[in-house]
Amino acid sequence: MQDPGKTEPKPSRLVELPLELQGMIFEDVNYSDLNRLCLTCKTIKAVVLPKLYHQVVIRVPQKWSRLPSLEGLLGSTGDGLKYTTELSIETQQSPLRDSQRESEDSRPPEEVLAETKLQFYLPQISASNALNTLIRLLIVKLPQNRLEVFRWEHSCELNVSTLNLLFERQEANLDILFCNRLSSACNVSGSVIEGIDQLSVESMDLSRGGCQWAASMLVENAETLDHLDLGFNNRIAHDFALNRRPQYDKMCASFAVDVKKTLSAKGLEPPVDLLLESVYLCGLDFRSVIQGEMALDIDFNDVIELRLESCPGLSQAFSLLTGQGDSSRLALGALQVLFVRLEDPDPNFSTSLESFLTSVRGLNHLQVLIDNALTVQYLEPILKVHGKTLETLVWDERRGPRTRLDASTSMFSPRLGNLKVIARNCPSLTLLGIPLDWEVISSSDKLHEAIARAFIKMPYLKVLNIRNLPEISGRSAMPMDYFVKGLAAMFVDIVNKKRKSTLLKTVAIGAPLYRDIHIGTHHVVHTAVSDFLRFRIYNIDYDYPSPSGLSPVLSEICKGAARSSEGQFCHAKLLCNHWLG
Repeated sequence: MQDPGKTEPKPSRLVELPLELQGMIFEDVNYSDLNRLCLTCKTIKAVVLPKLYHQVVIRVPQKWSRLPSLEGLLGSTGDGLKYTTELSIETQQSPLRDSQRESEDSRPPEEVLAETKLQFYLPQISASNALNTLIRLLIVKLPQNRLEVFRWEHSCELNVSTLNLLFERQEANLDILFCNRLSSACNVSGSVIEGIDQLSVESMDLSRGGCQWAASMLVENAETLDHLDLGFNNRIAHDFALNRRPQYDKMCASFAVDVKKTLSAKGLEPPVDLLLESVYLCGLDFRSVIQGEMALDIDFNDVIELRLESCPGLSQAFSLLTGQGDSSRLALGALQVLFVRLEDPDPNFSTSLESFLTSVRGLNHLQVLIDNALTVQYLEPILKVHGKTLETLVWDERRGPRTRLDASTSMFSPRLGNLKVIARNCPSLTLLGIPLDWEVISSSDKLHEAIARAFIKMPYLKVLNIRNLPEISGRSAMPMDYFVKGLAAMFVDIVNKKRKSTLLKTVAIGAPLYRDIHIGTHHVVHTAVSDFLRFRIYNIDYDYPSPSGLSPVLSEICKGAARSSEGQFCHAKLLCNHWLG
């Protein structure tokens, strides 16, 4: 019998709405809140589960002993897994330690040395085996032939047994496959499927035959591939950290040999013909690629997106692509997105890059990072060609990694020259990333006016990244976070002096590094310099200006690594443009 003193709680009016409207209401709710909603009402749960489980992301720290969230998922009924079409295993970013809170000088040398080694730490085999065991249990729990996307982006190796199980249960619909590191300790010749649309093997391993599987997958899926990522990402970064030149020739030769072996085993002759929409290469000689020396024949006339990281041979390749010398010109009429990062360019690189960029038309996204640059690139000829169509522009040149607070390595044209050129030629930019001369910025109010006038000419700008920080003498009296946030706030005030628009919603200071993006923010030696140079992203809130007037409120949404923003930051292009160190 019901207690007369109590009344039954009325169900929420929300559940009376049509399911389609409920879905629209929950569309922008974050995942943690969606998870709580699932526990409140069966009707809401039915609406929320498809969104909550559409993409399952397993975030695993570099060093771990227990994974409570994954273990909880494996121990649950797994009702939502029937909606899962994407499975990702990623690196969880560890919390940063602020070096201001403890004296770096007092830390034992052995502790600093241990952290130095962790910059490019790779998990032990036992950790990889344990993670693979858990992921195999999860794959078995997923409905068969439902998965469309599988991403392994953790530094632990993906075991062949896990890969075989994935292919056995999910081959029918799987069309996107990302594999950061594959264990090549055993035979991988049978671990191949057809029908892949997007293949990413960014960290092939020379010493353990890691090119063999990538070559086999490439040959087997040549007719269906639209997007291809190939490279030696981990190896390039490791060589950079040890200040040694990568074995570019060995990388190219090893991959070419494995491609030819695979073709021979199938009774085919090289090269492999590829019609691709996007190409990503890391550490592979680009001249050798376009000349067919790697047993690949890529039709660059259809390539829409081209990303080249640490690829030698760019000067010669750009000359070939533009038809200089005795070569015939290779048209790139479809190209819309170009990203180039190069260390140690040769003396001809600047000229060949300009010739190449002025020979193609209508780029929408252009991003160029040059390390150990010899000269500052003058952007006027390039932007006269692409300025009207560009939506994203990131251009950064430096003399090398910065190791001192009082010595910047960024390179820029004098007195805001490139900023003025960009403002004059690029009216449609929504994202801009460039270094600026902080000394010039702080030297004169007249220059503040010039900066403000420049940004008036970019009315659609939503994201601004100043990719360098000023030189400072000694340690700041305030924590680095407050100091850098103050710089960001000052520049936002300068930009908004003459702008009436509030479209500029995001400002970033500094540039991300490889170790932050791919390894985790915890695995870095913490010094005053590293804390100062840490990449930071701020949201600009115009709804609650400061009491003094127009100044908006800035709130930090990302520090150090892309994924530390926990999904709040959607401008992923900013985070791809990272230095090696």
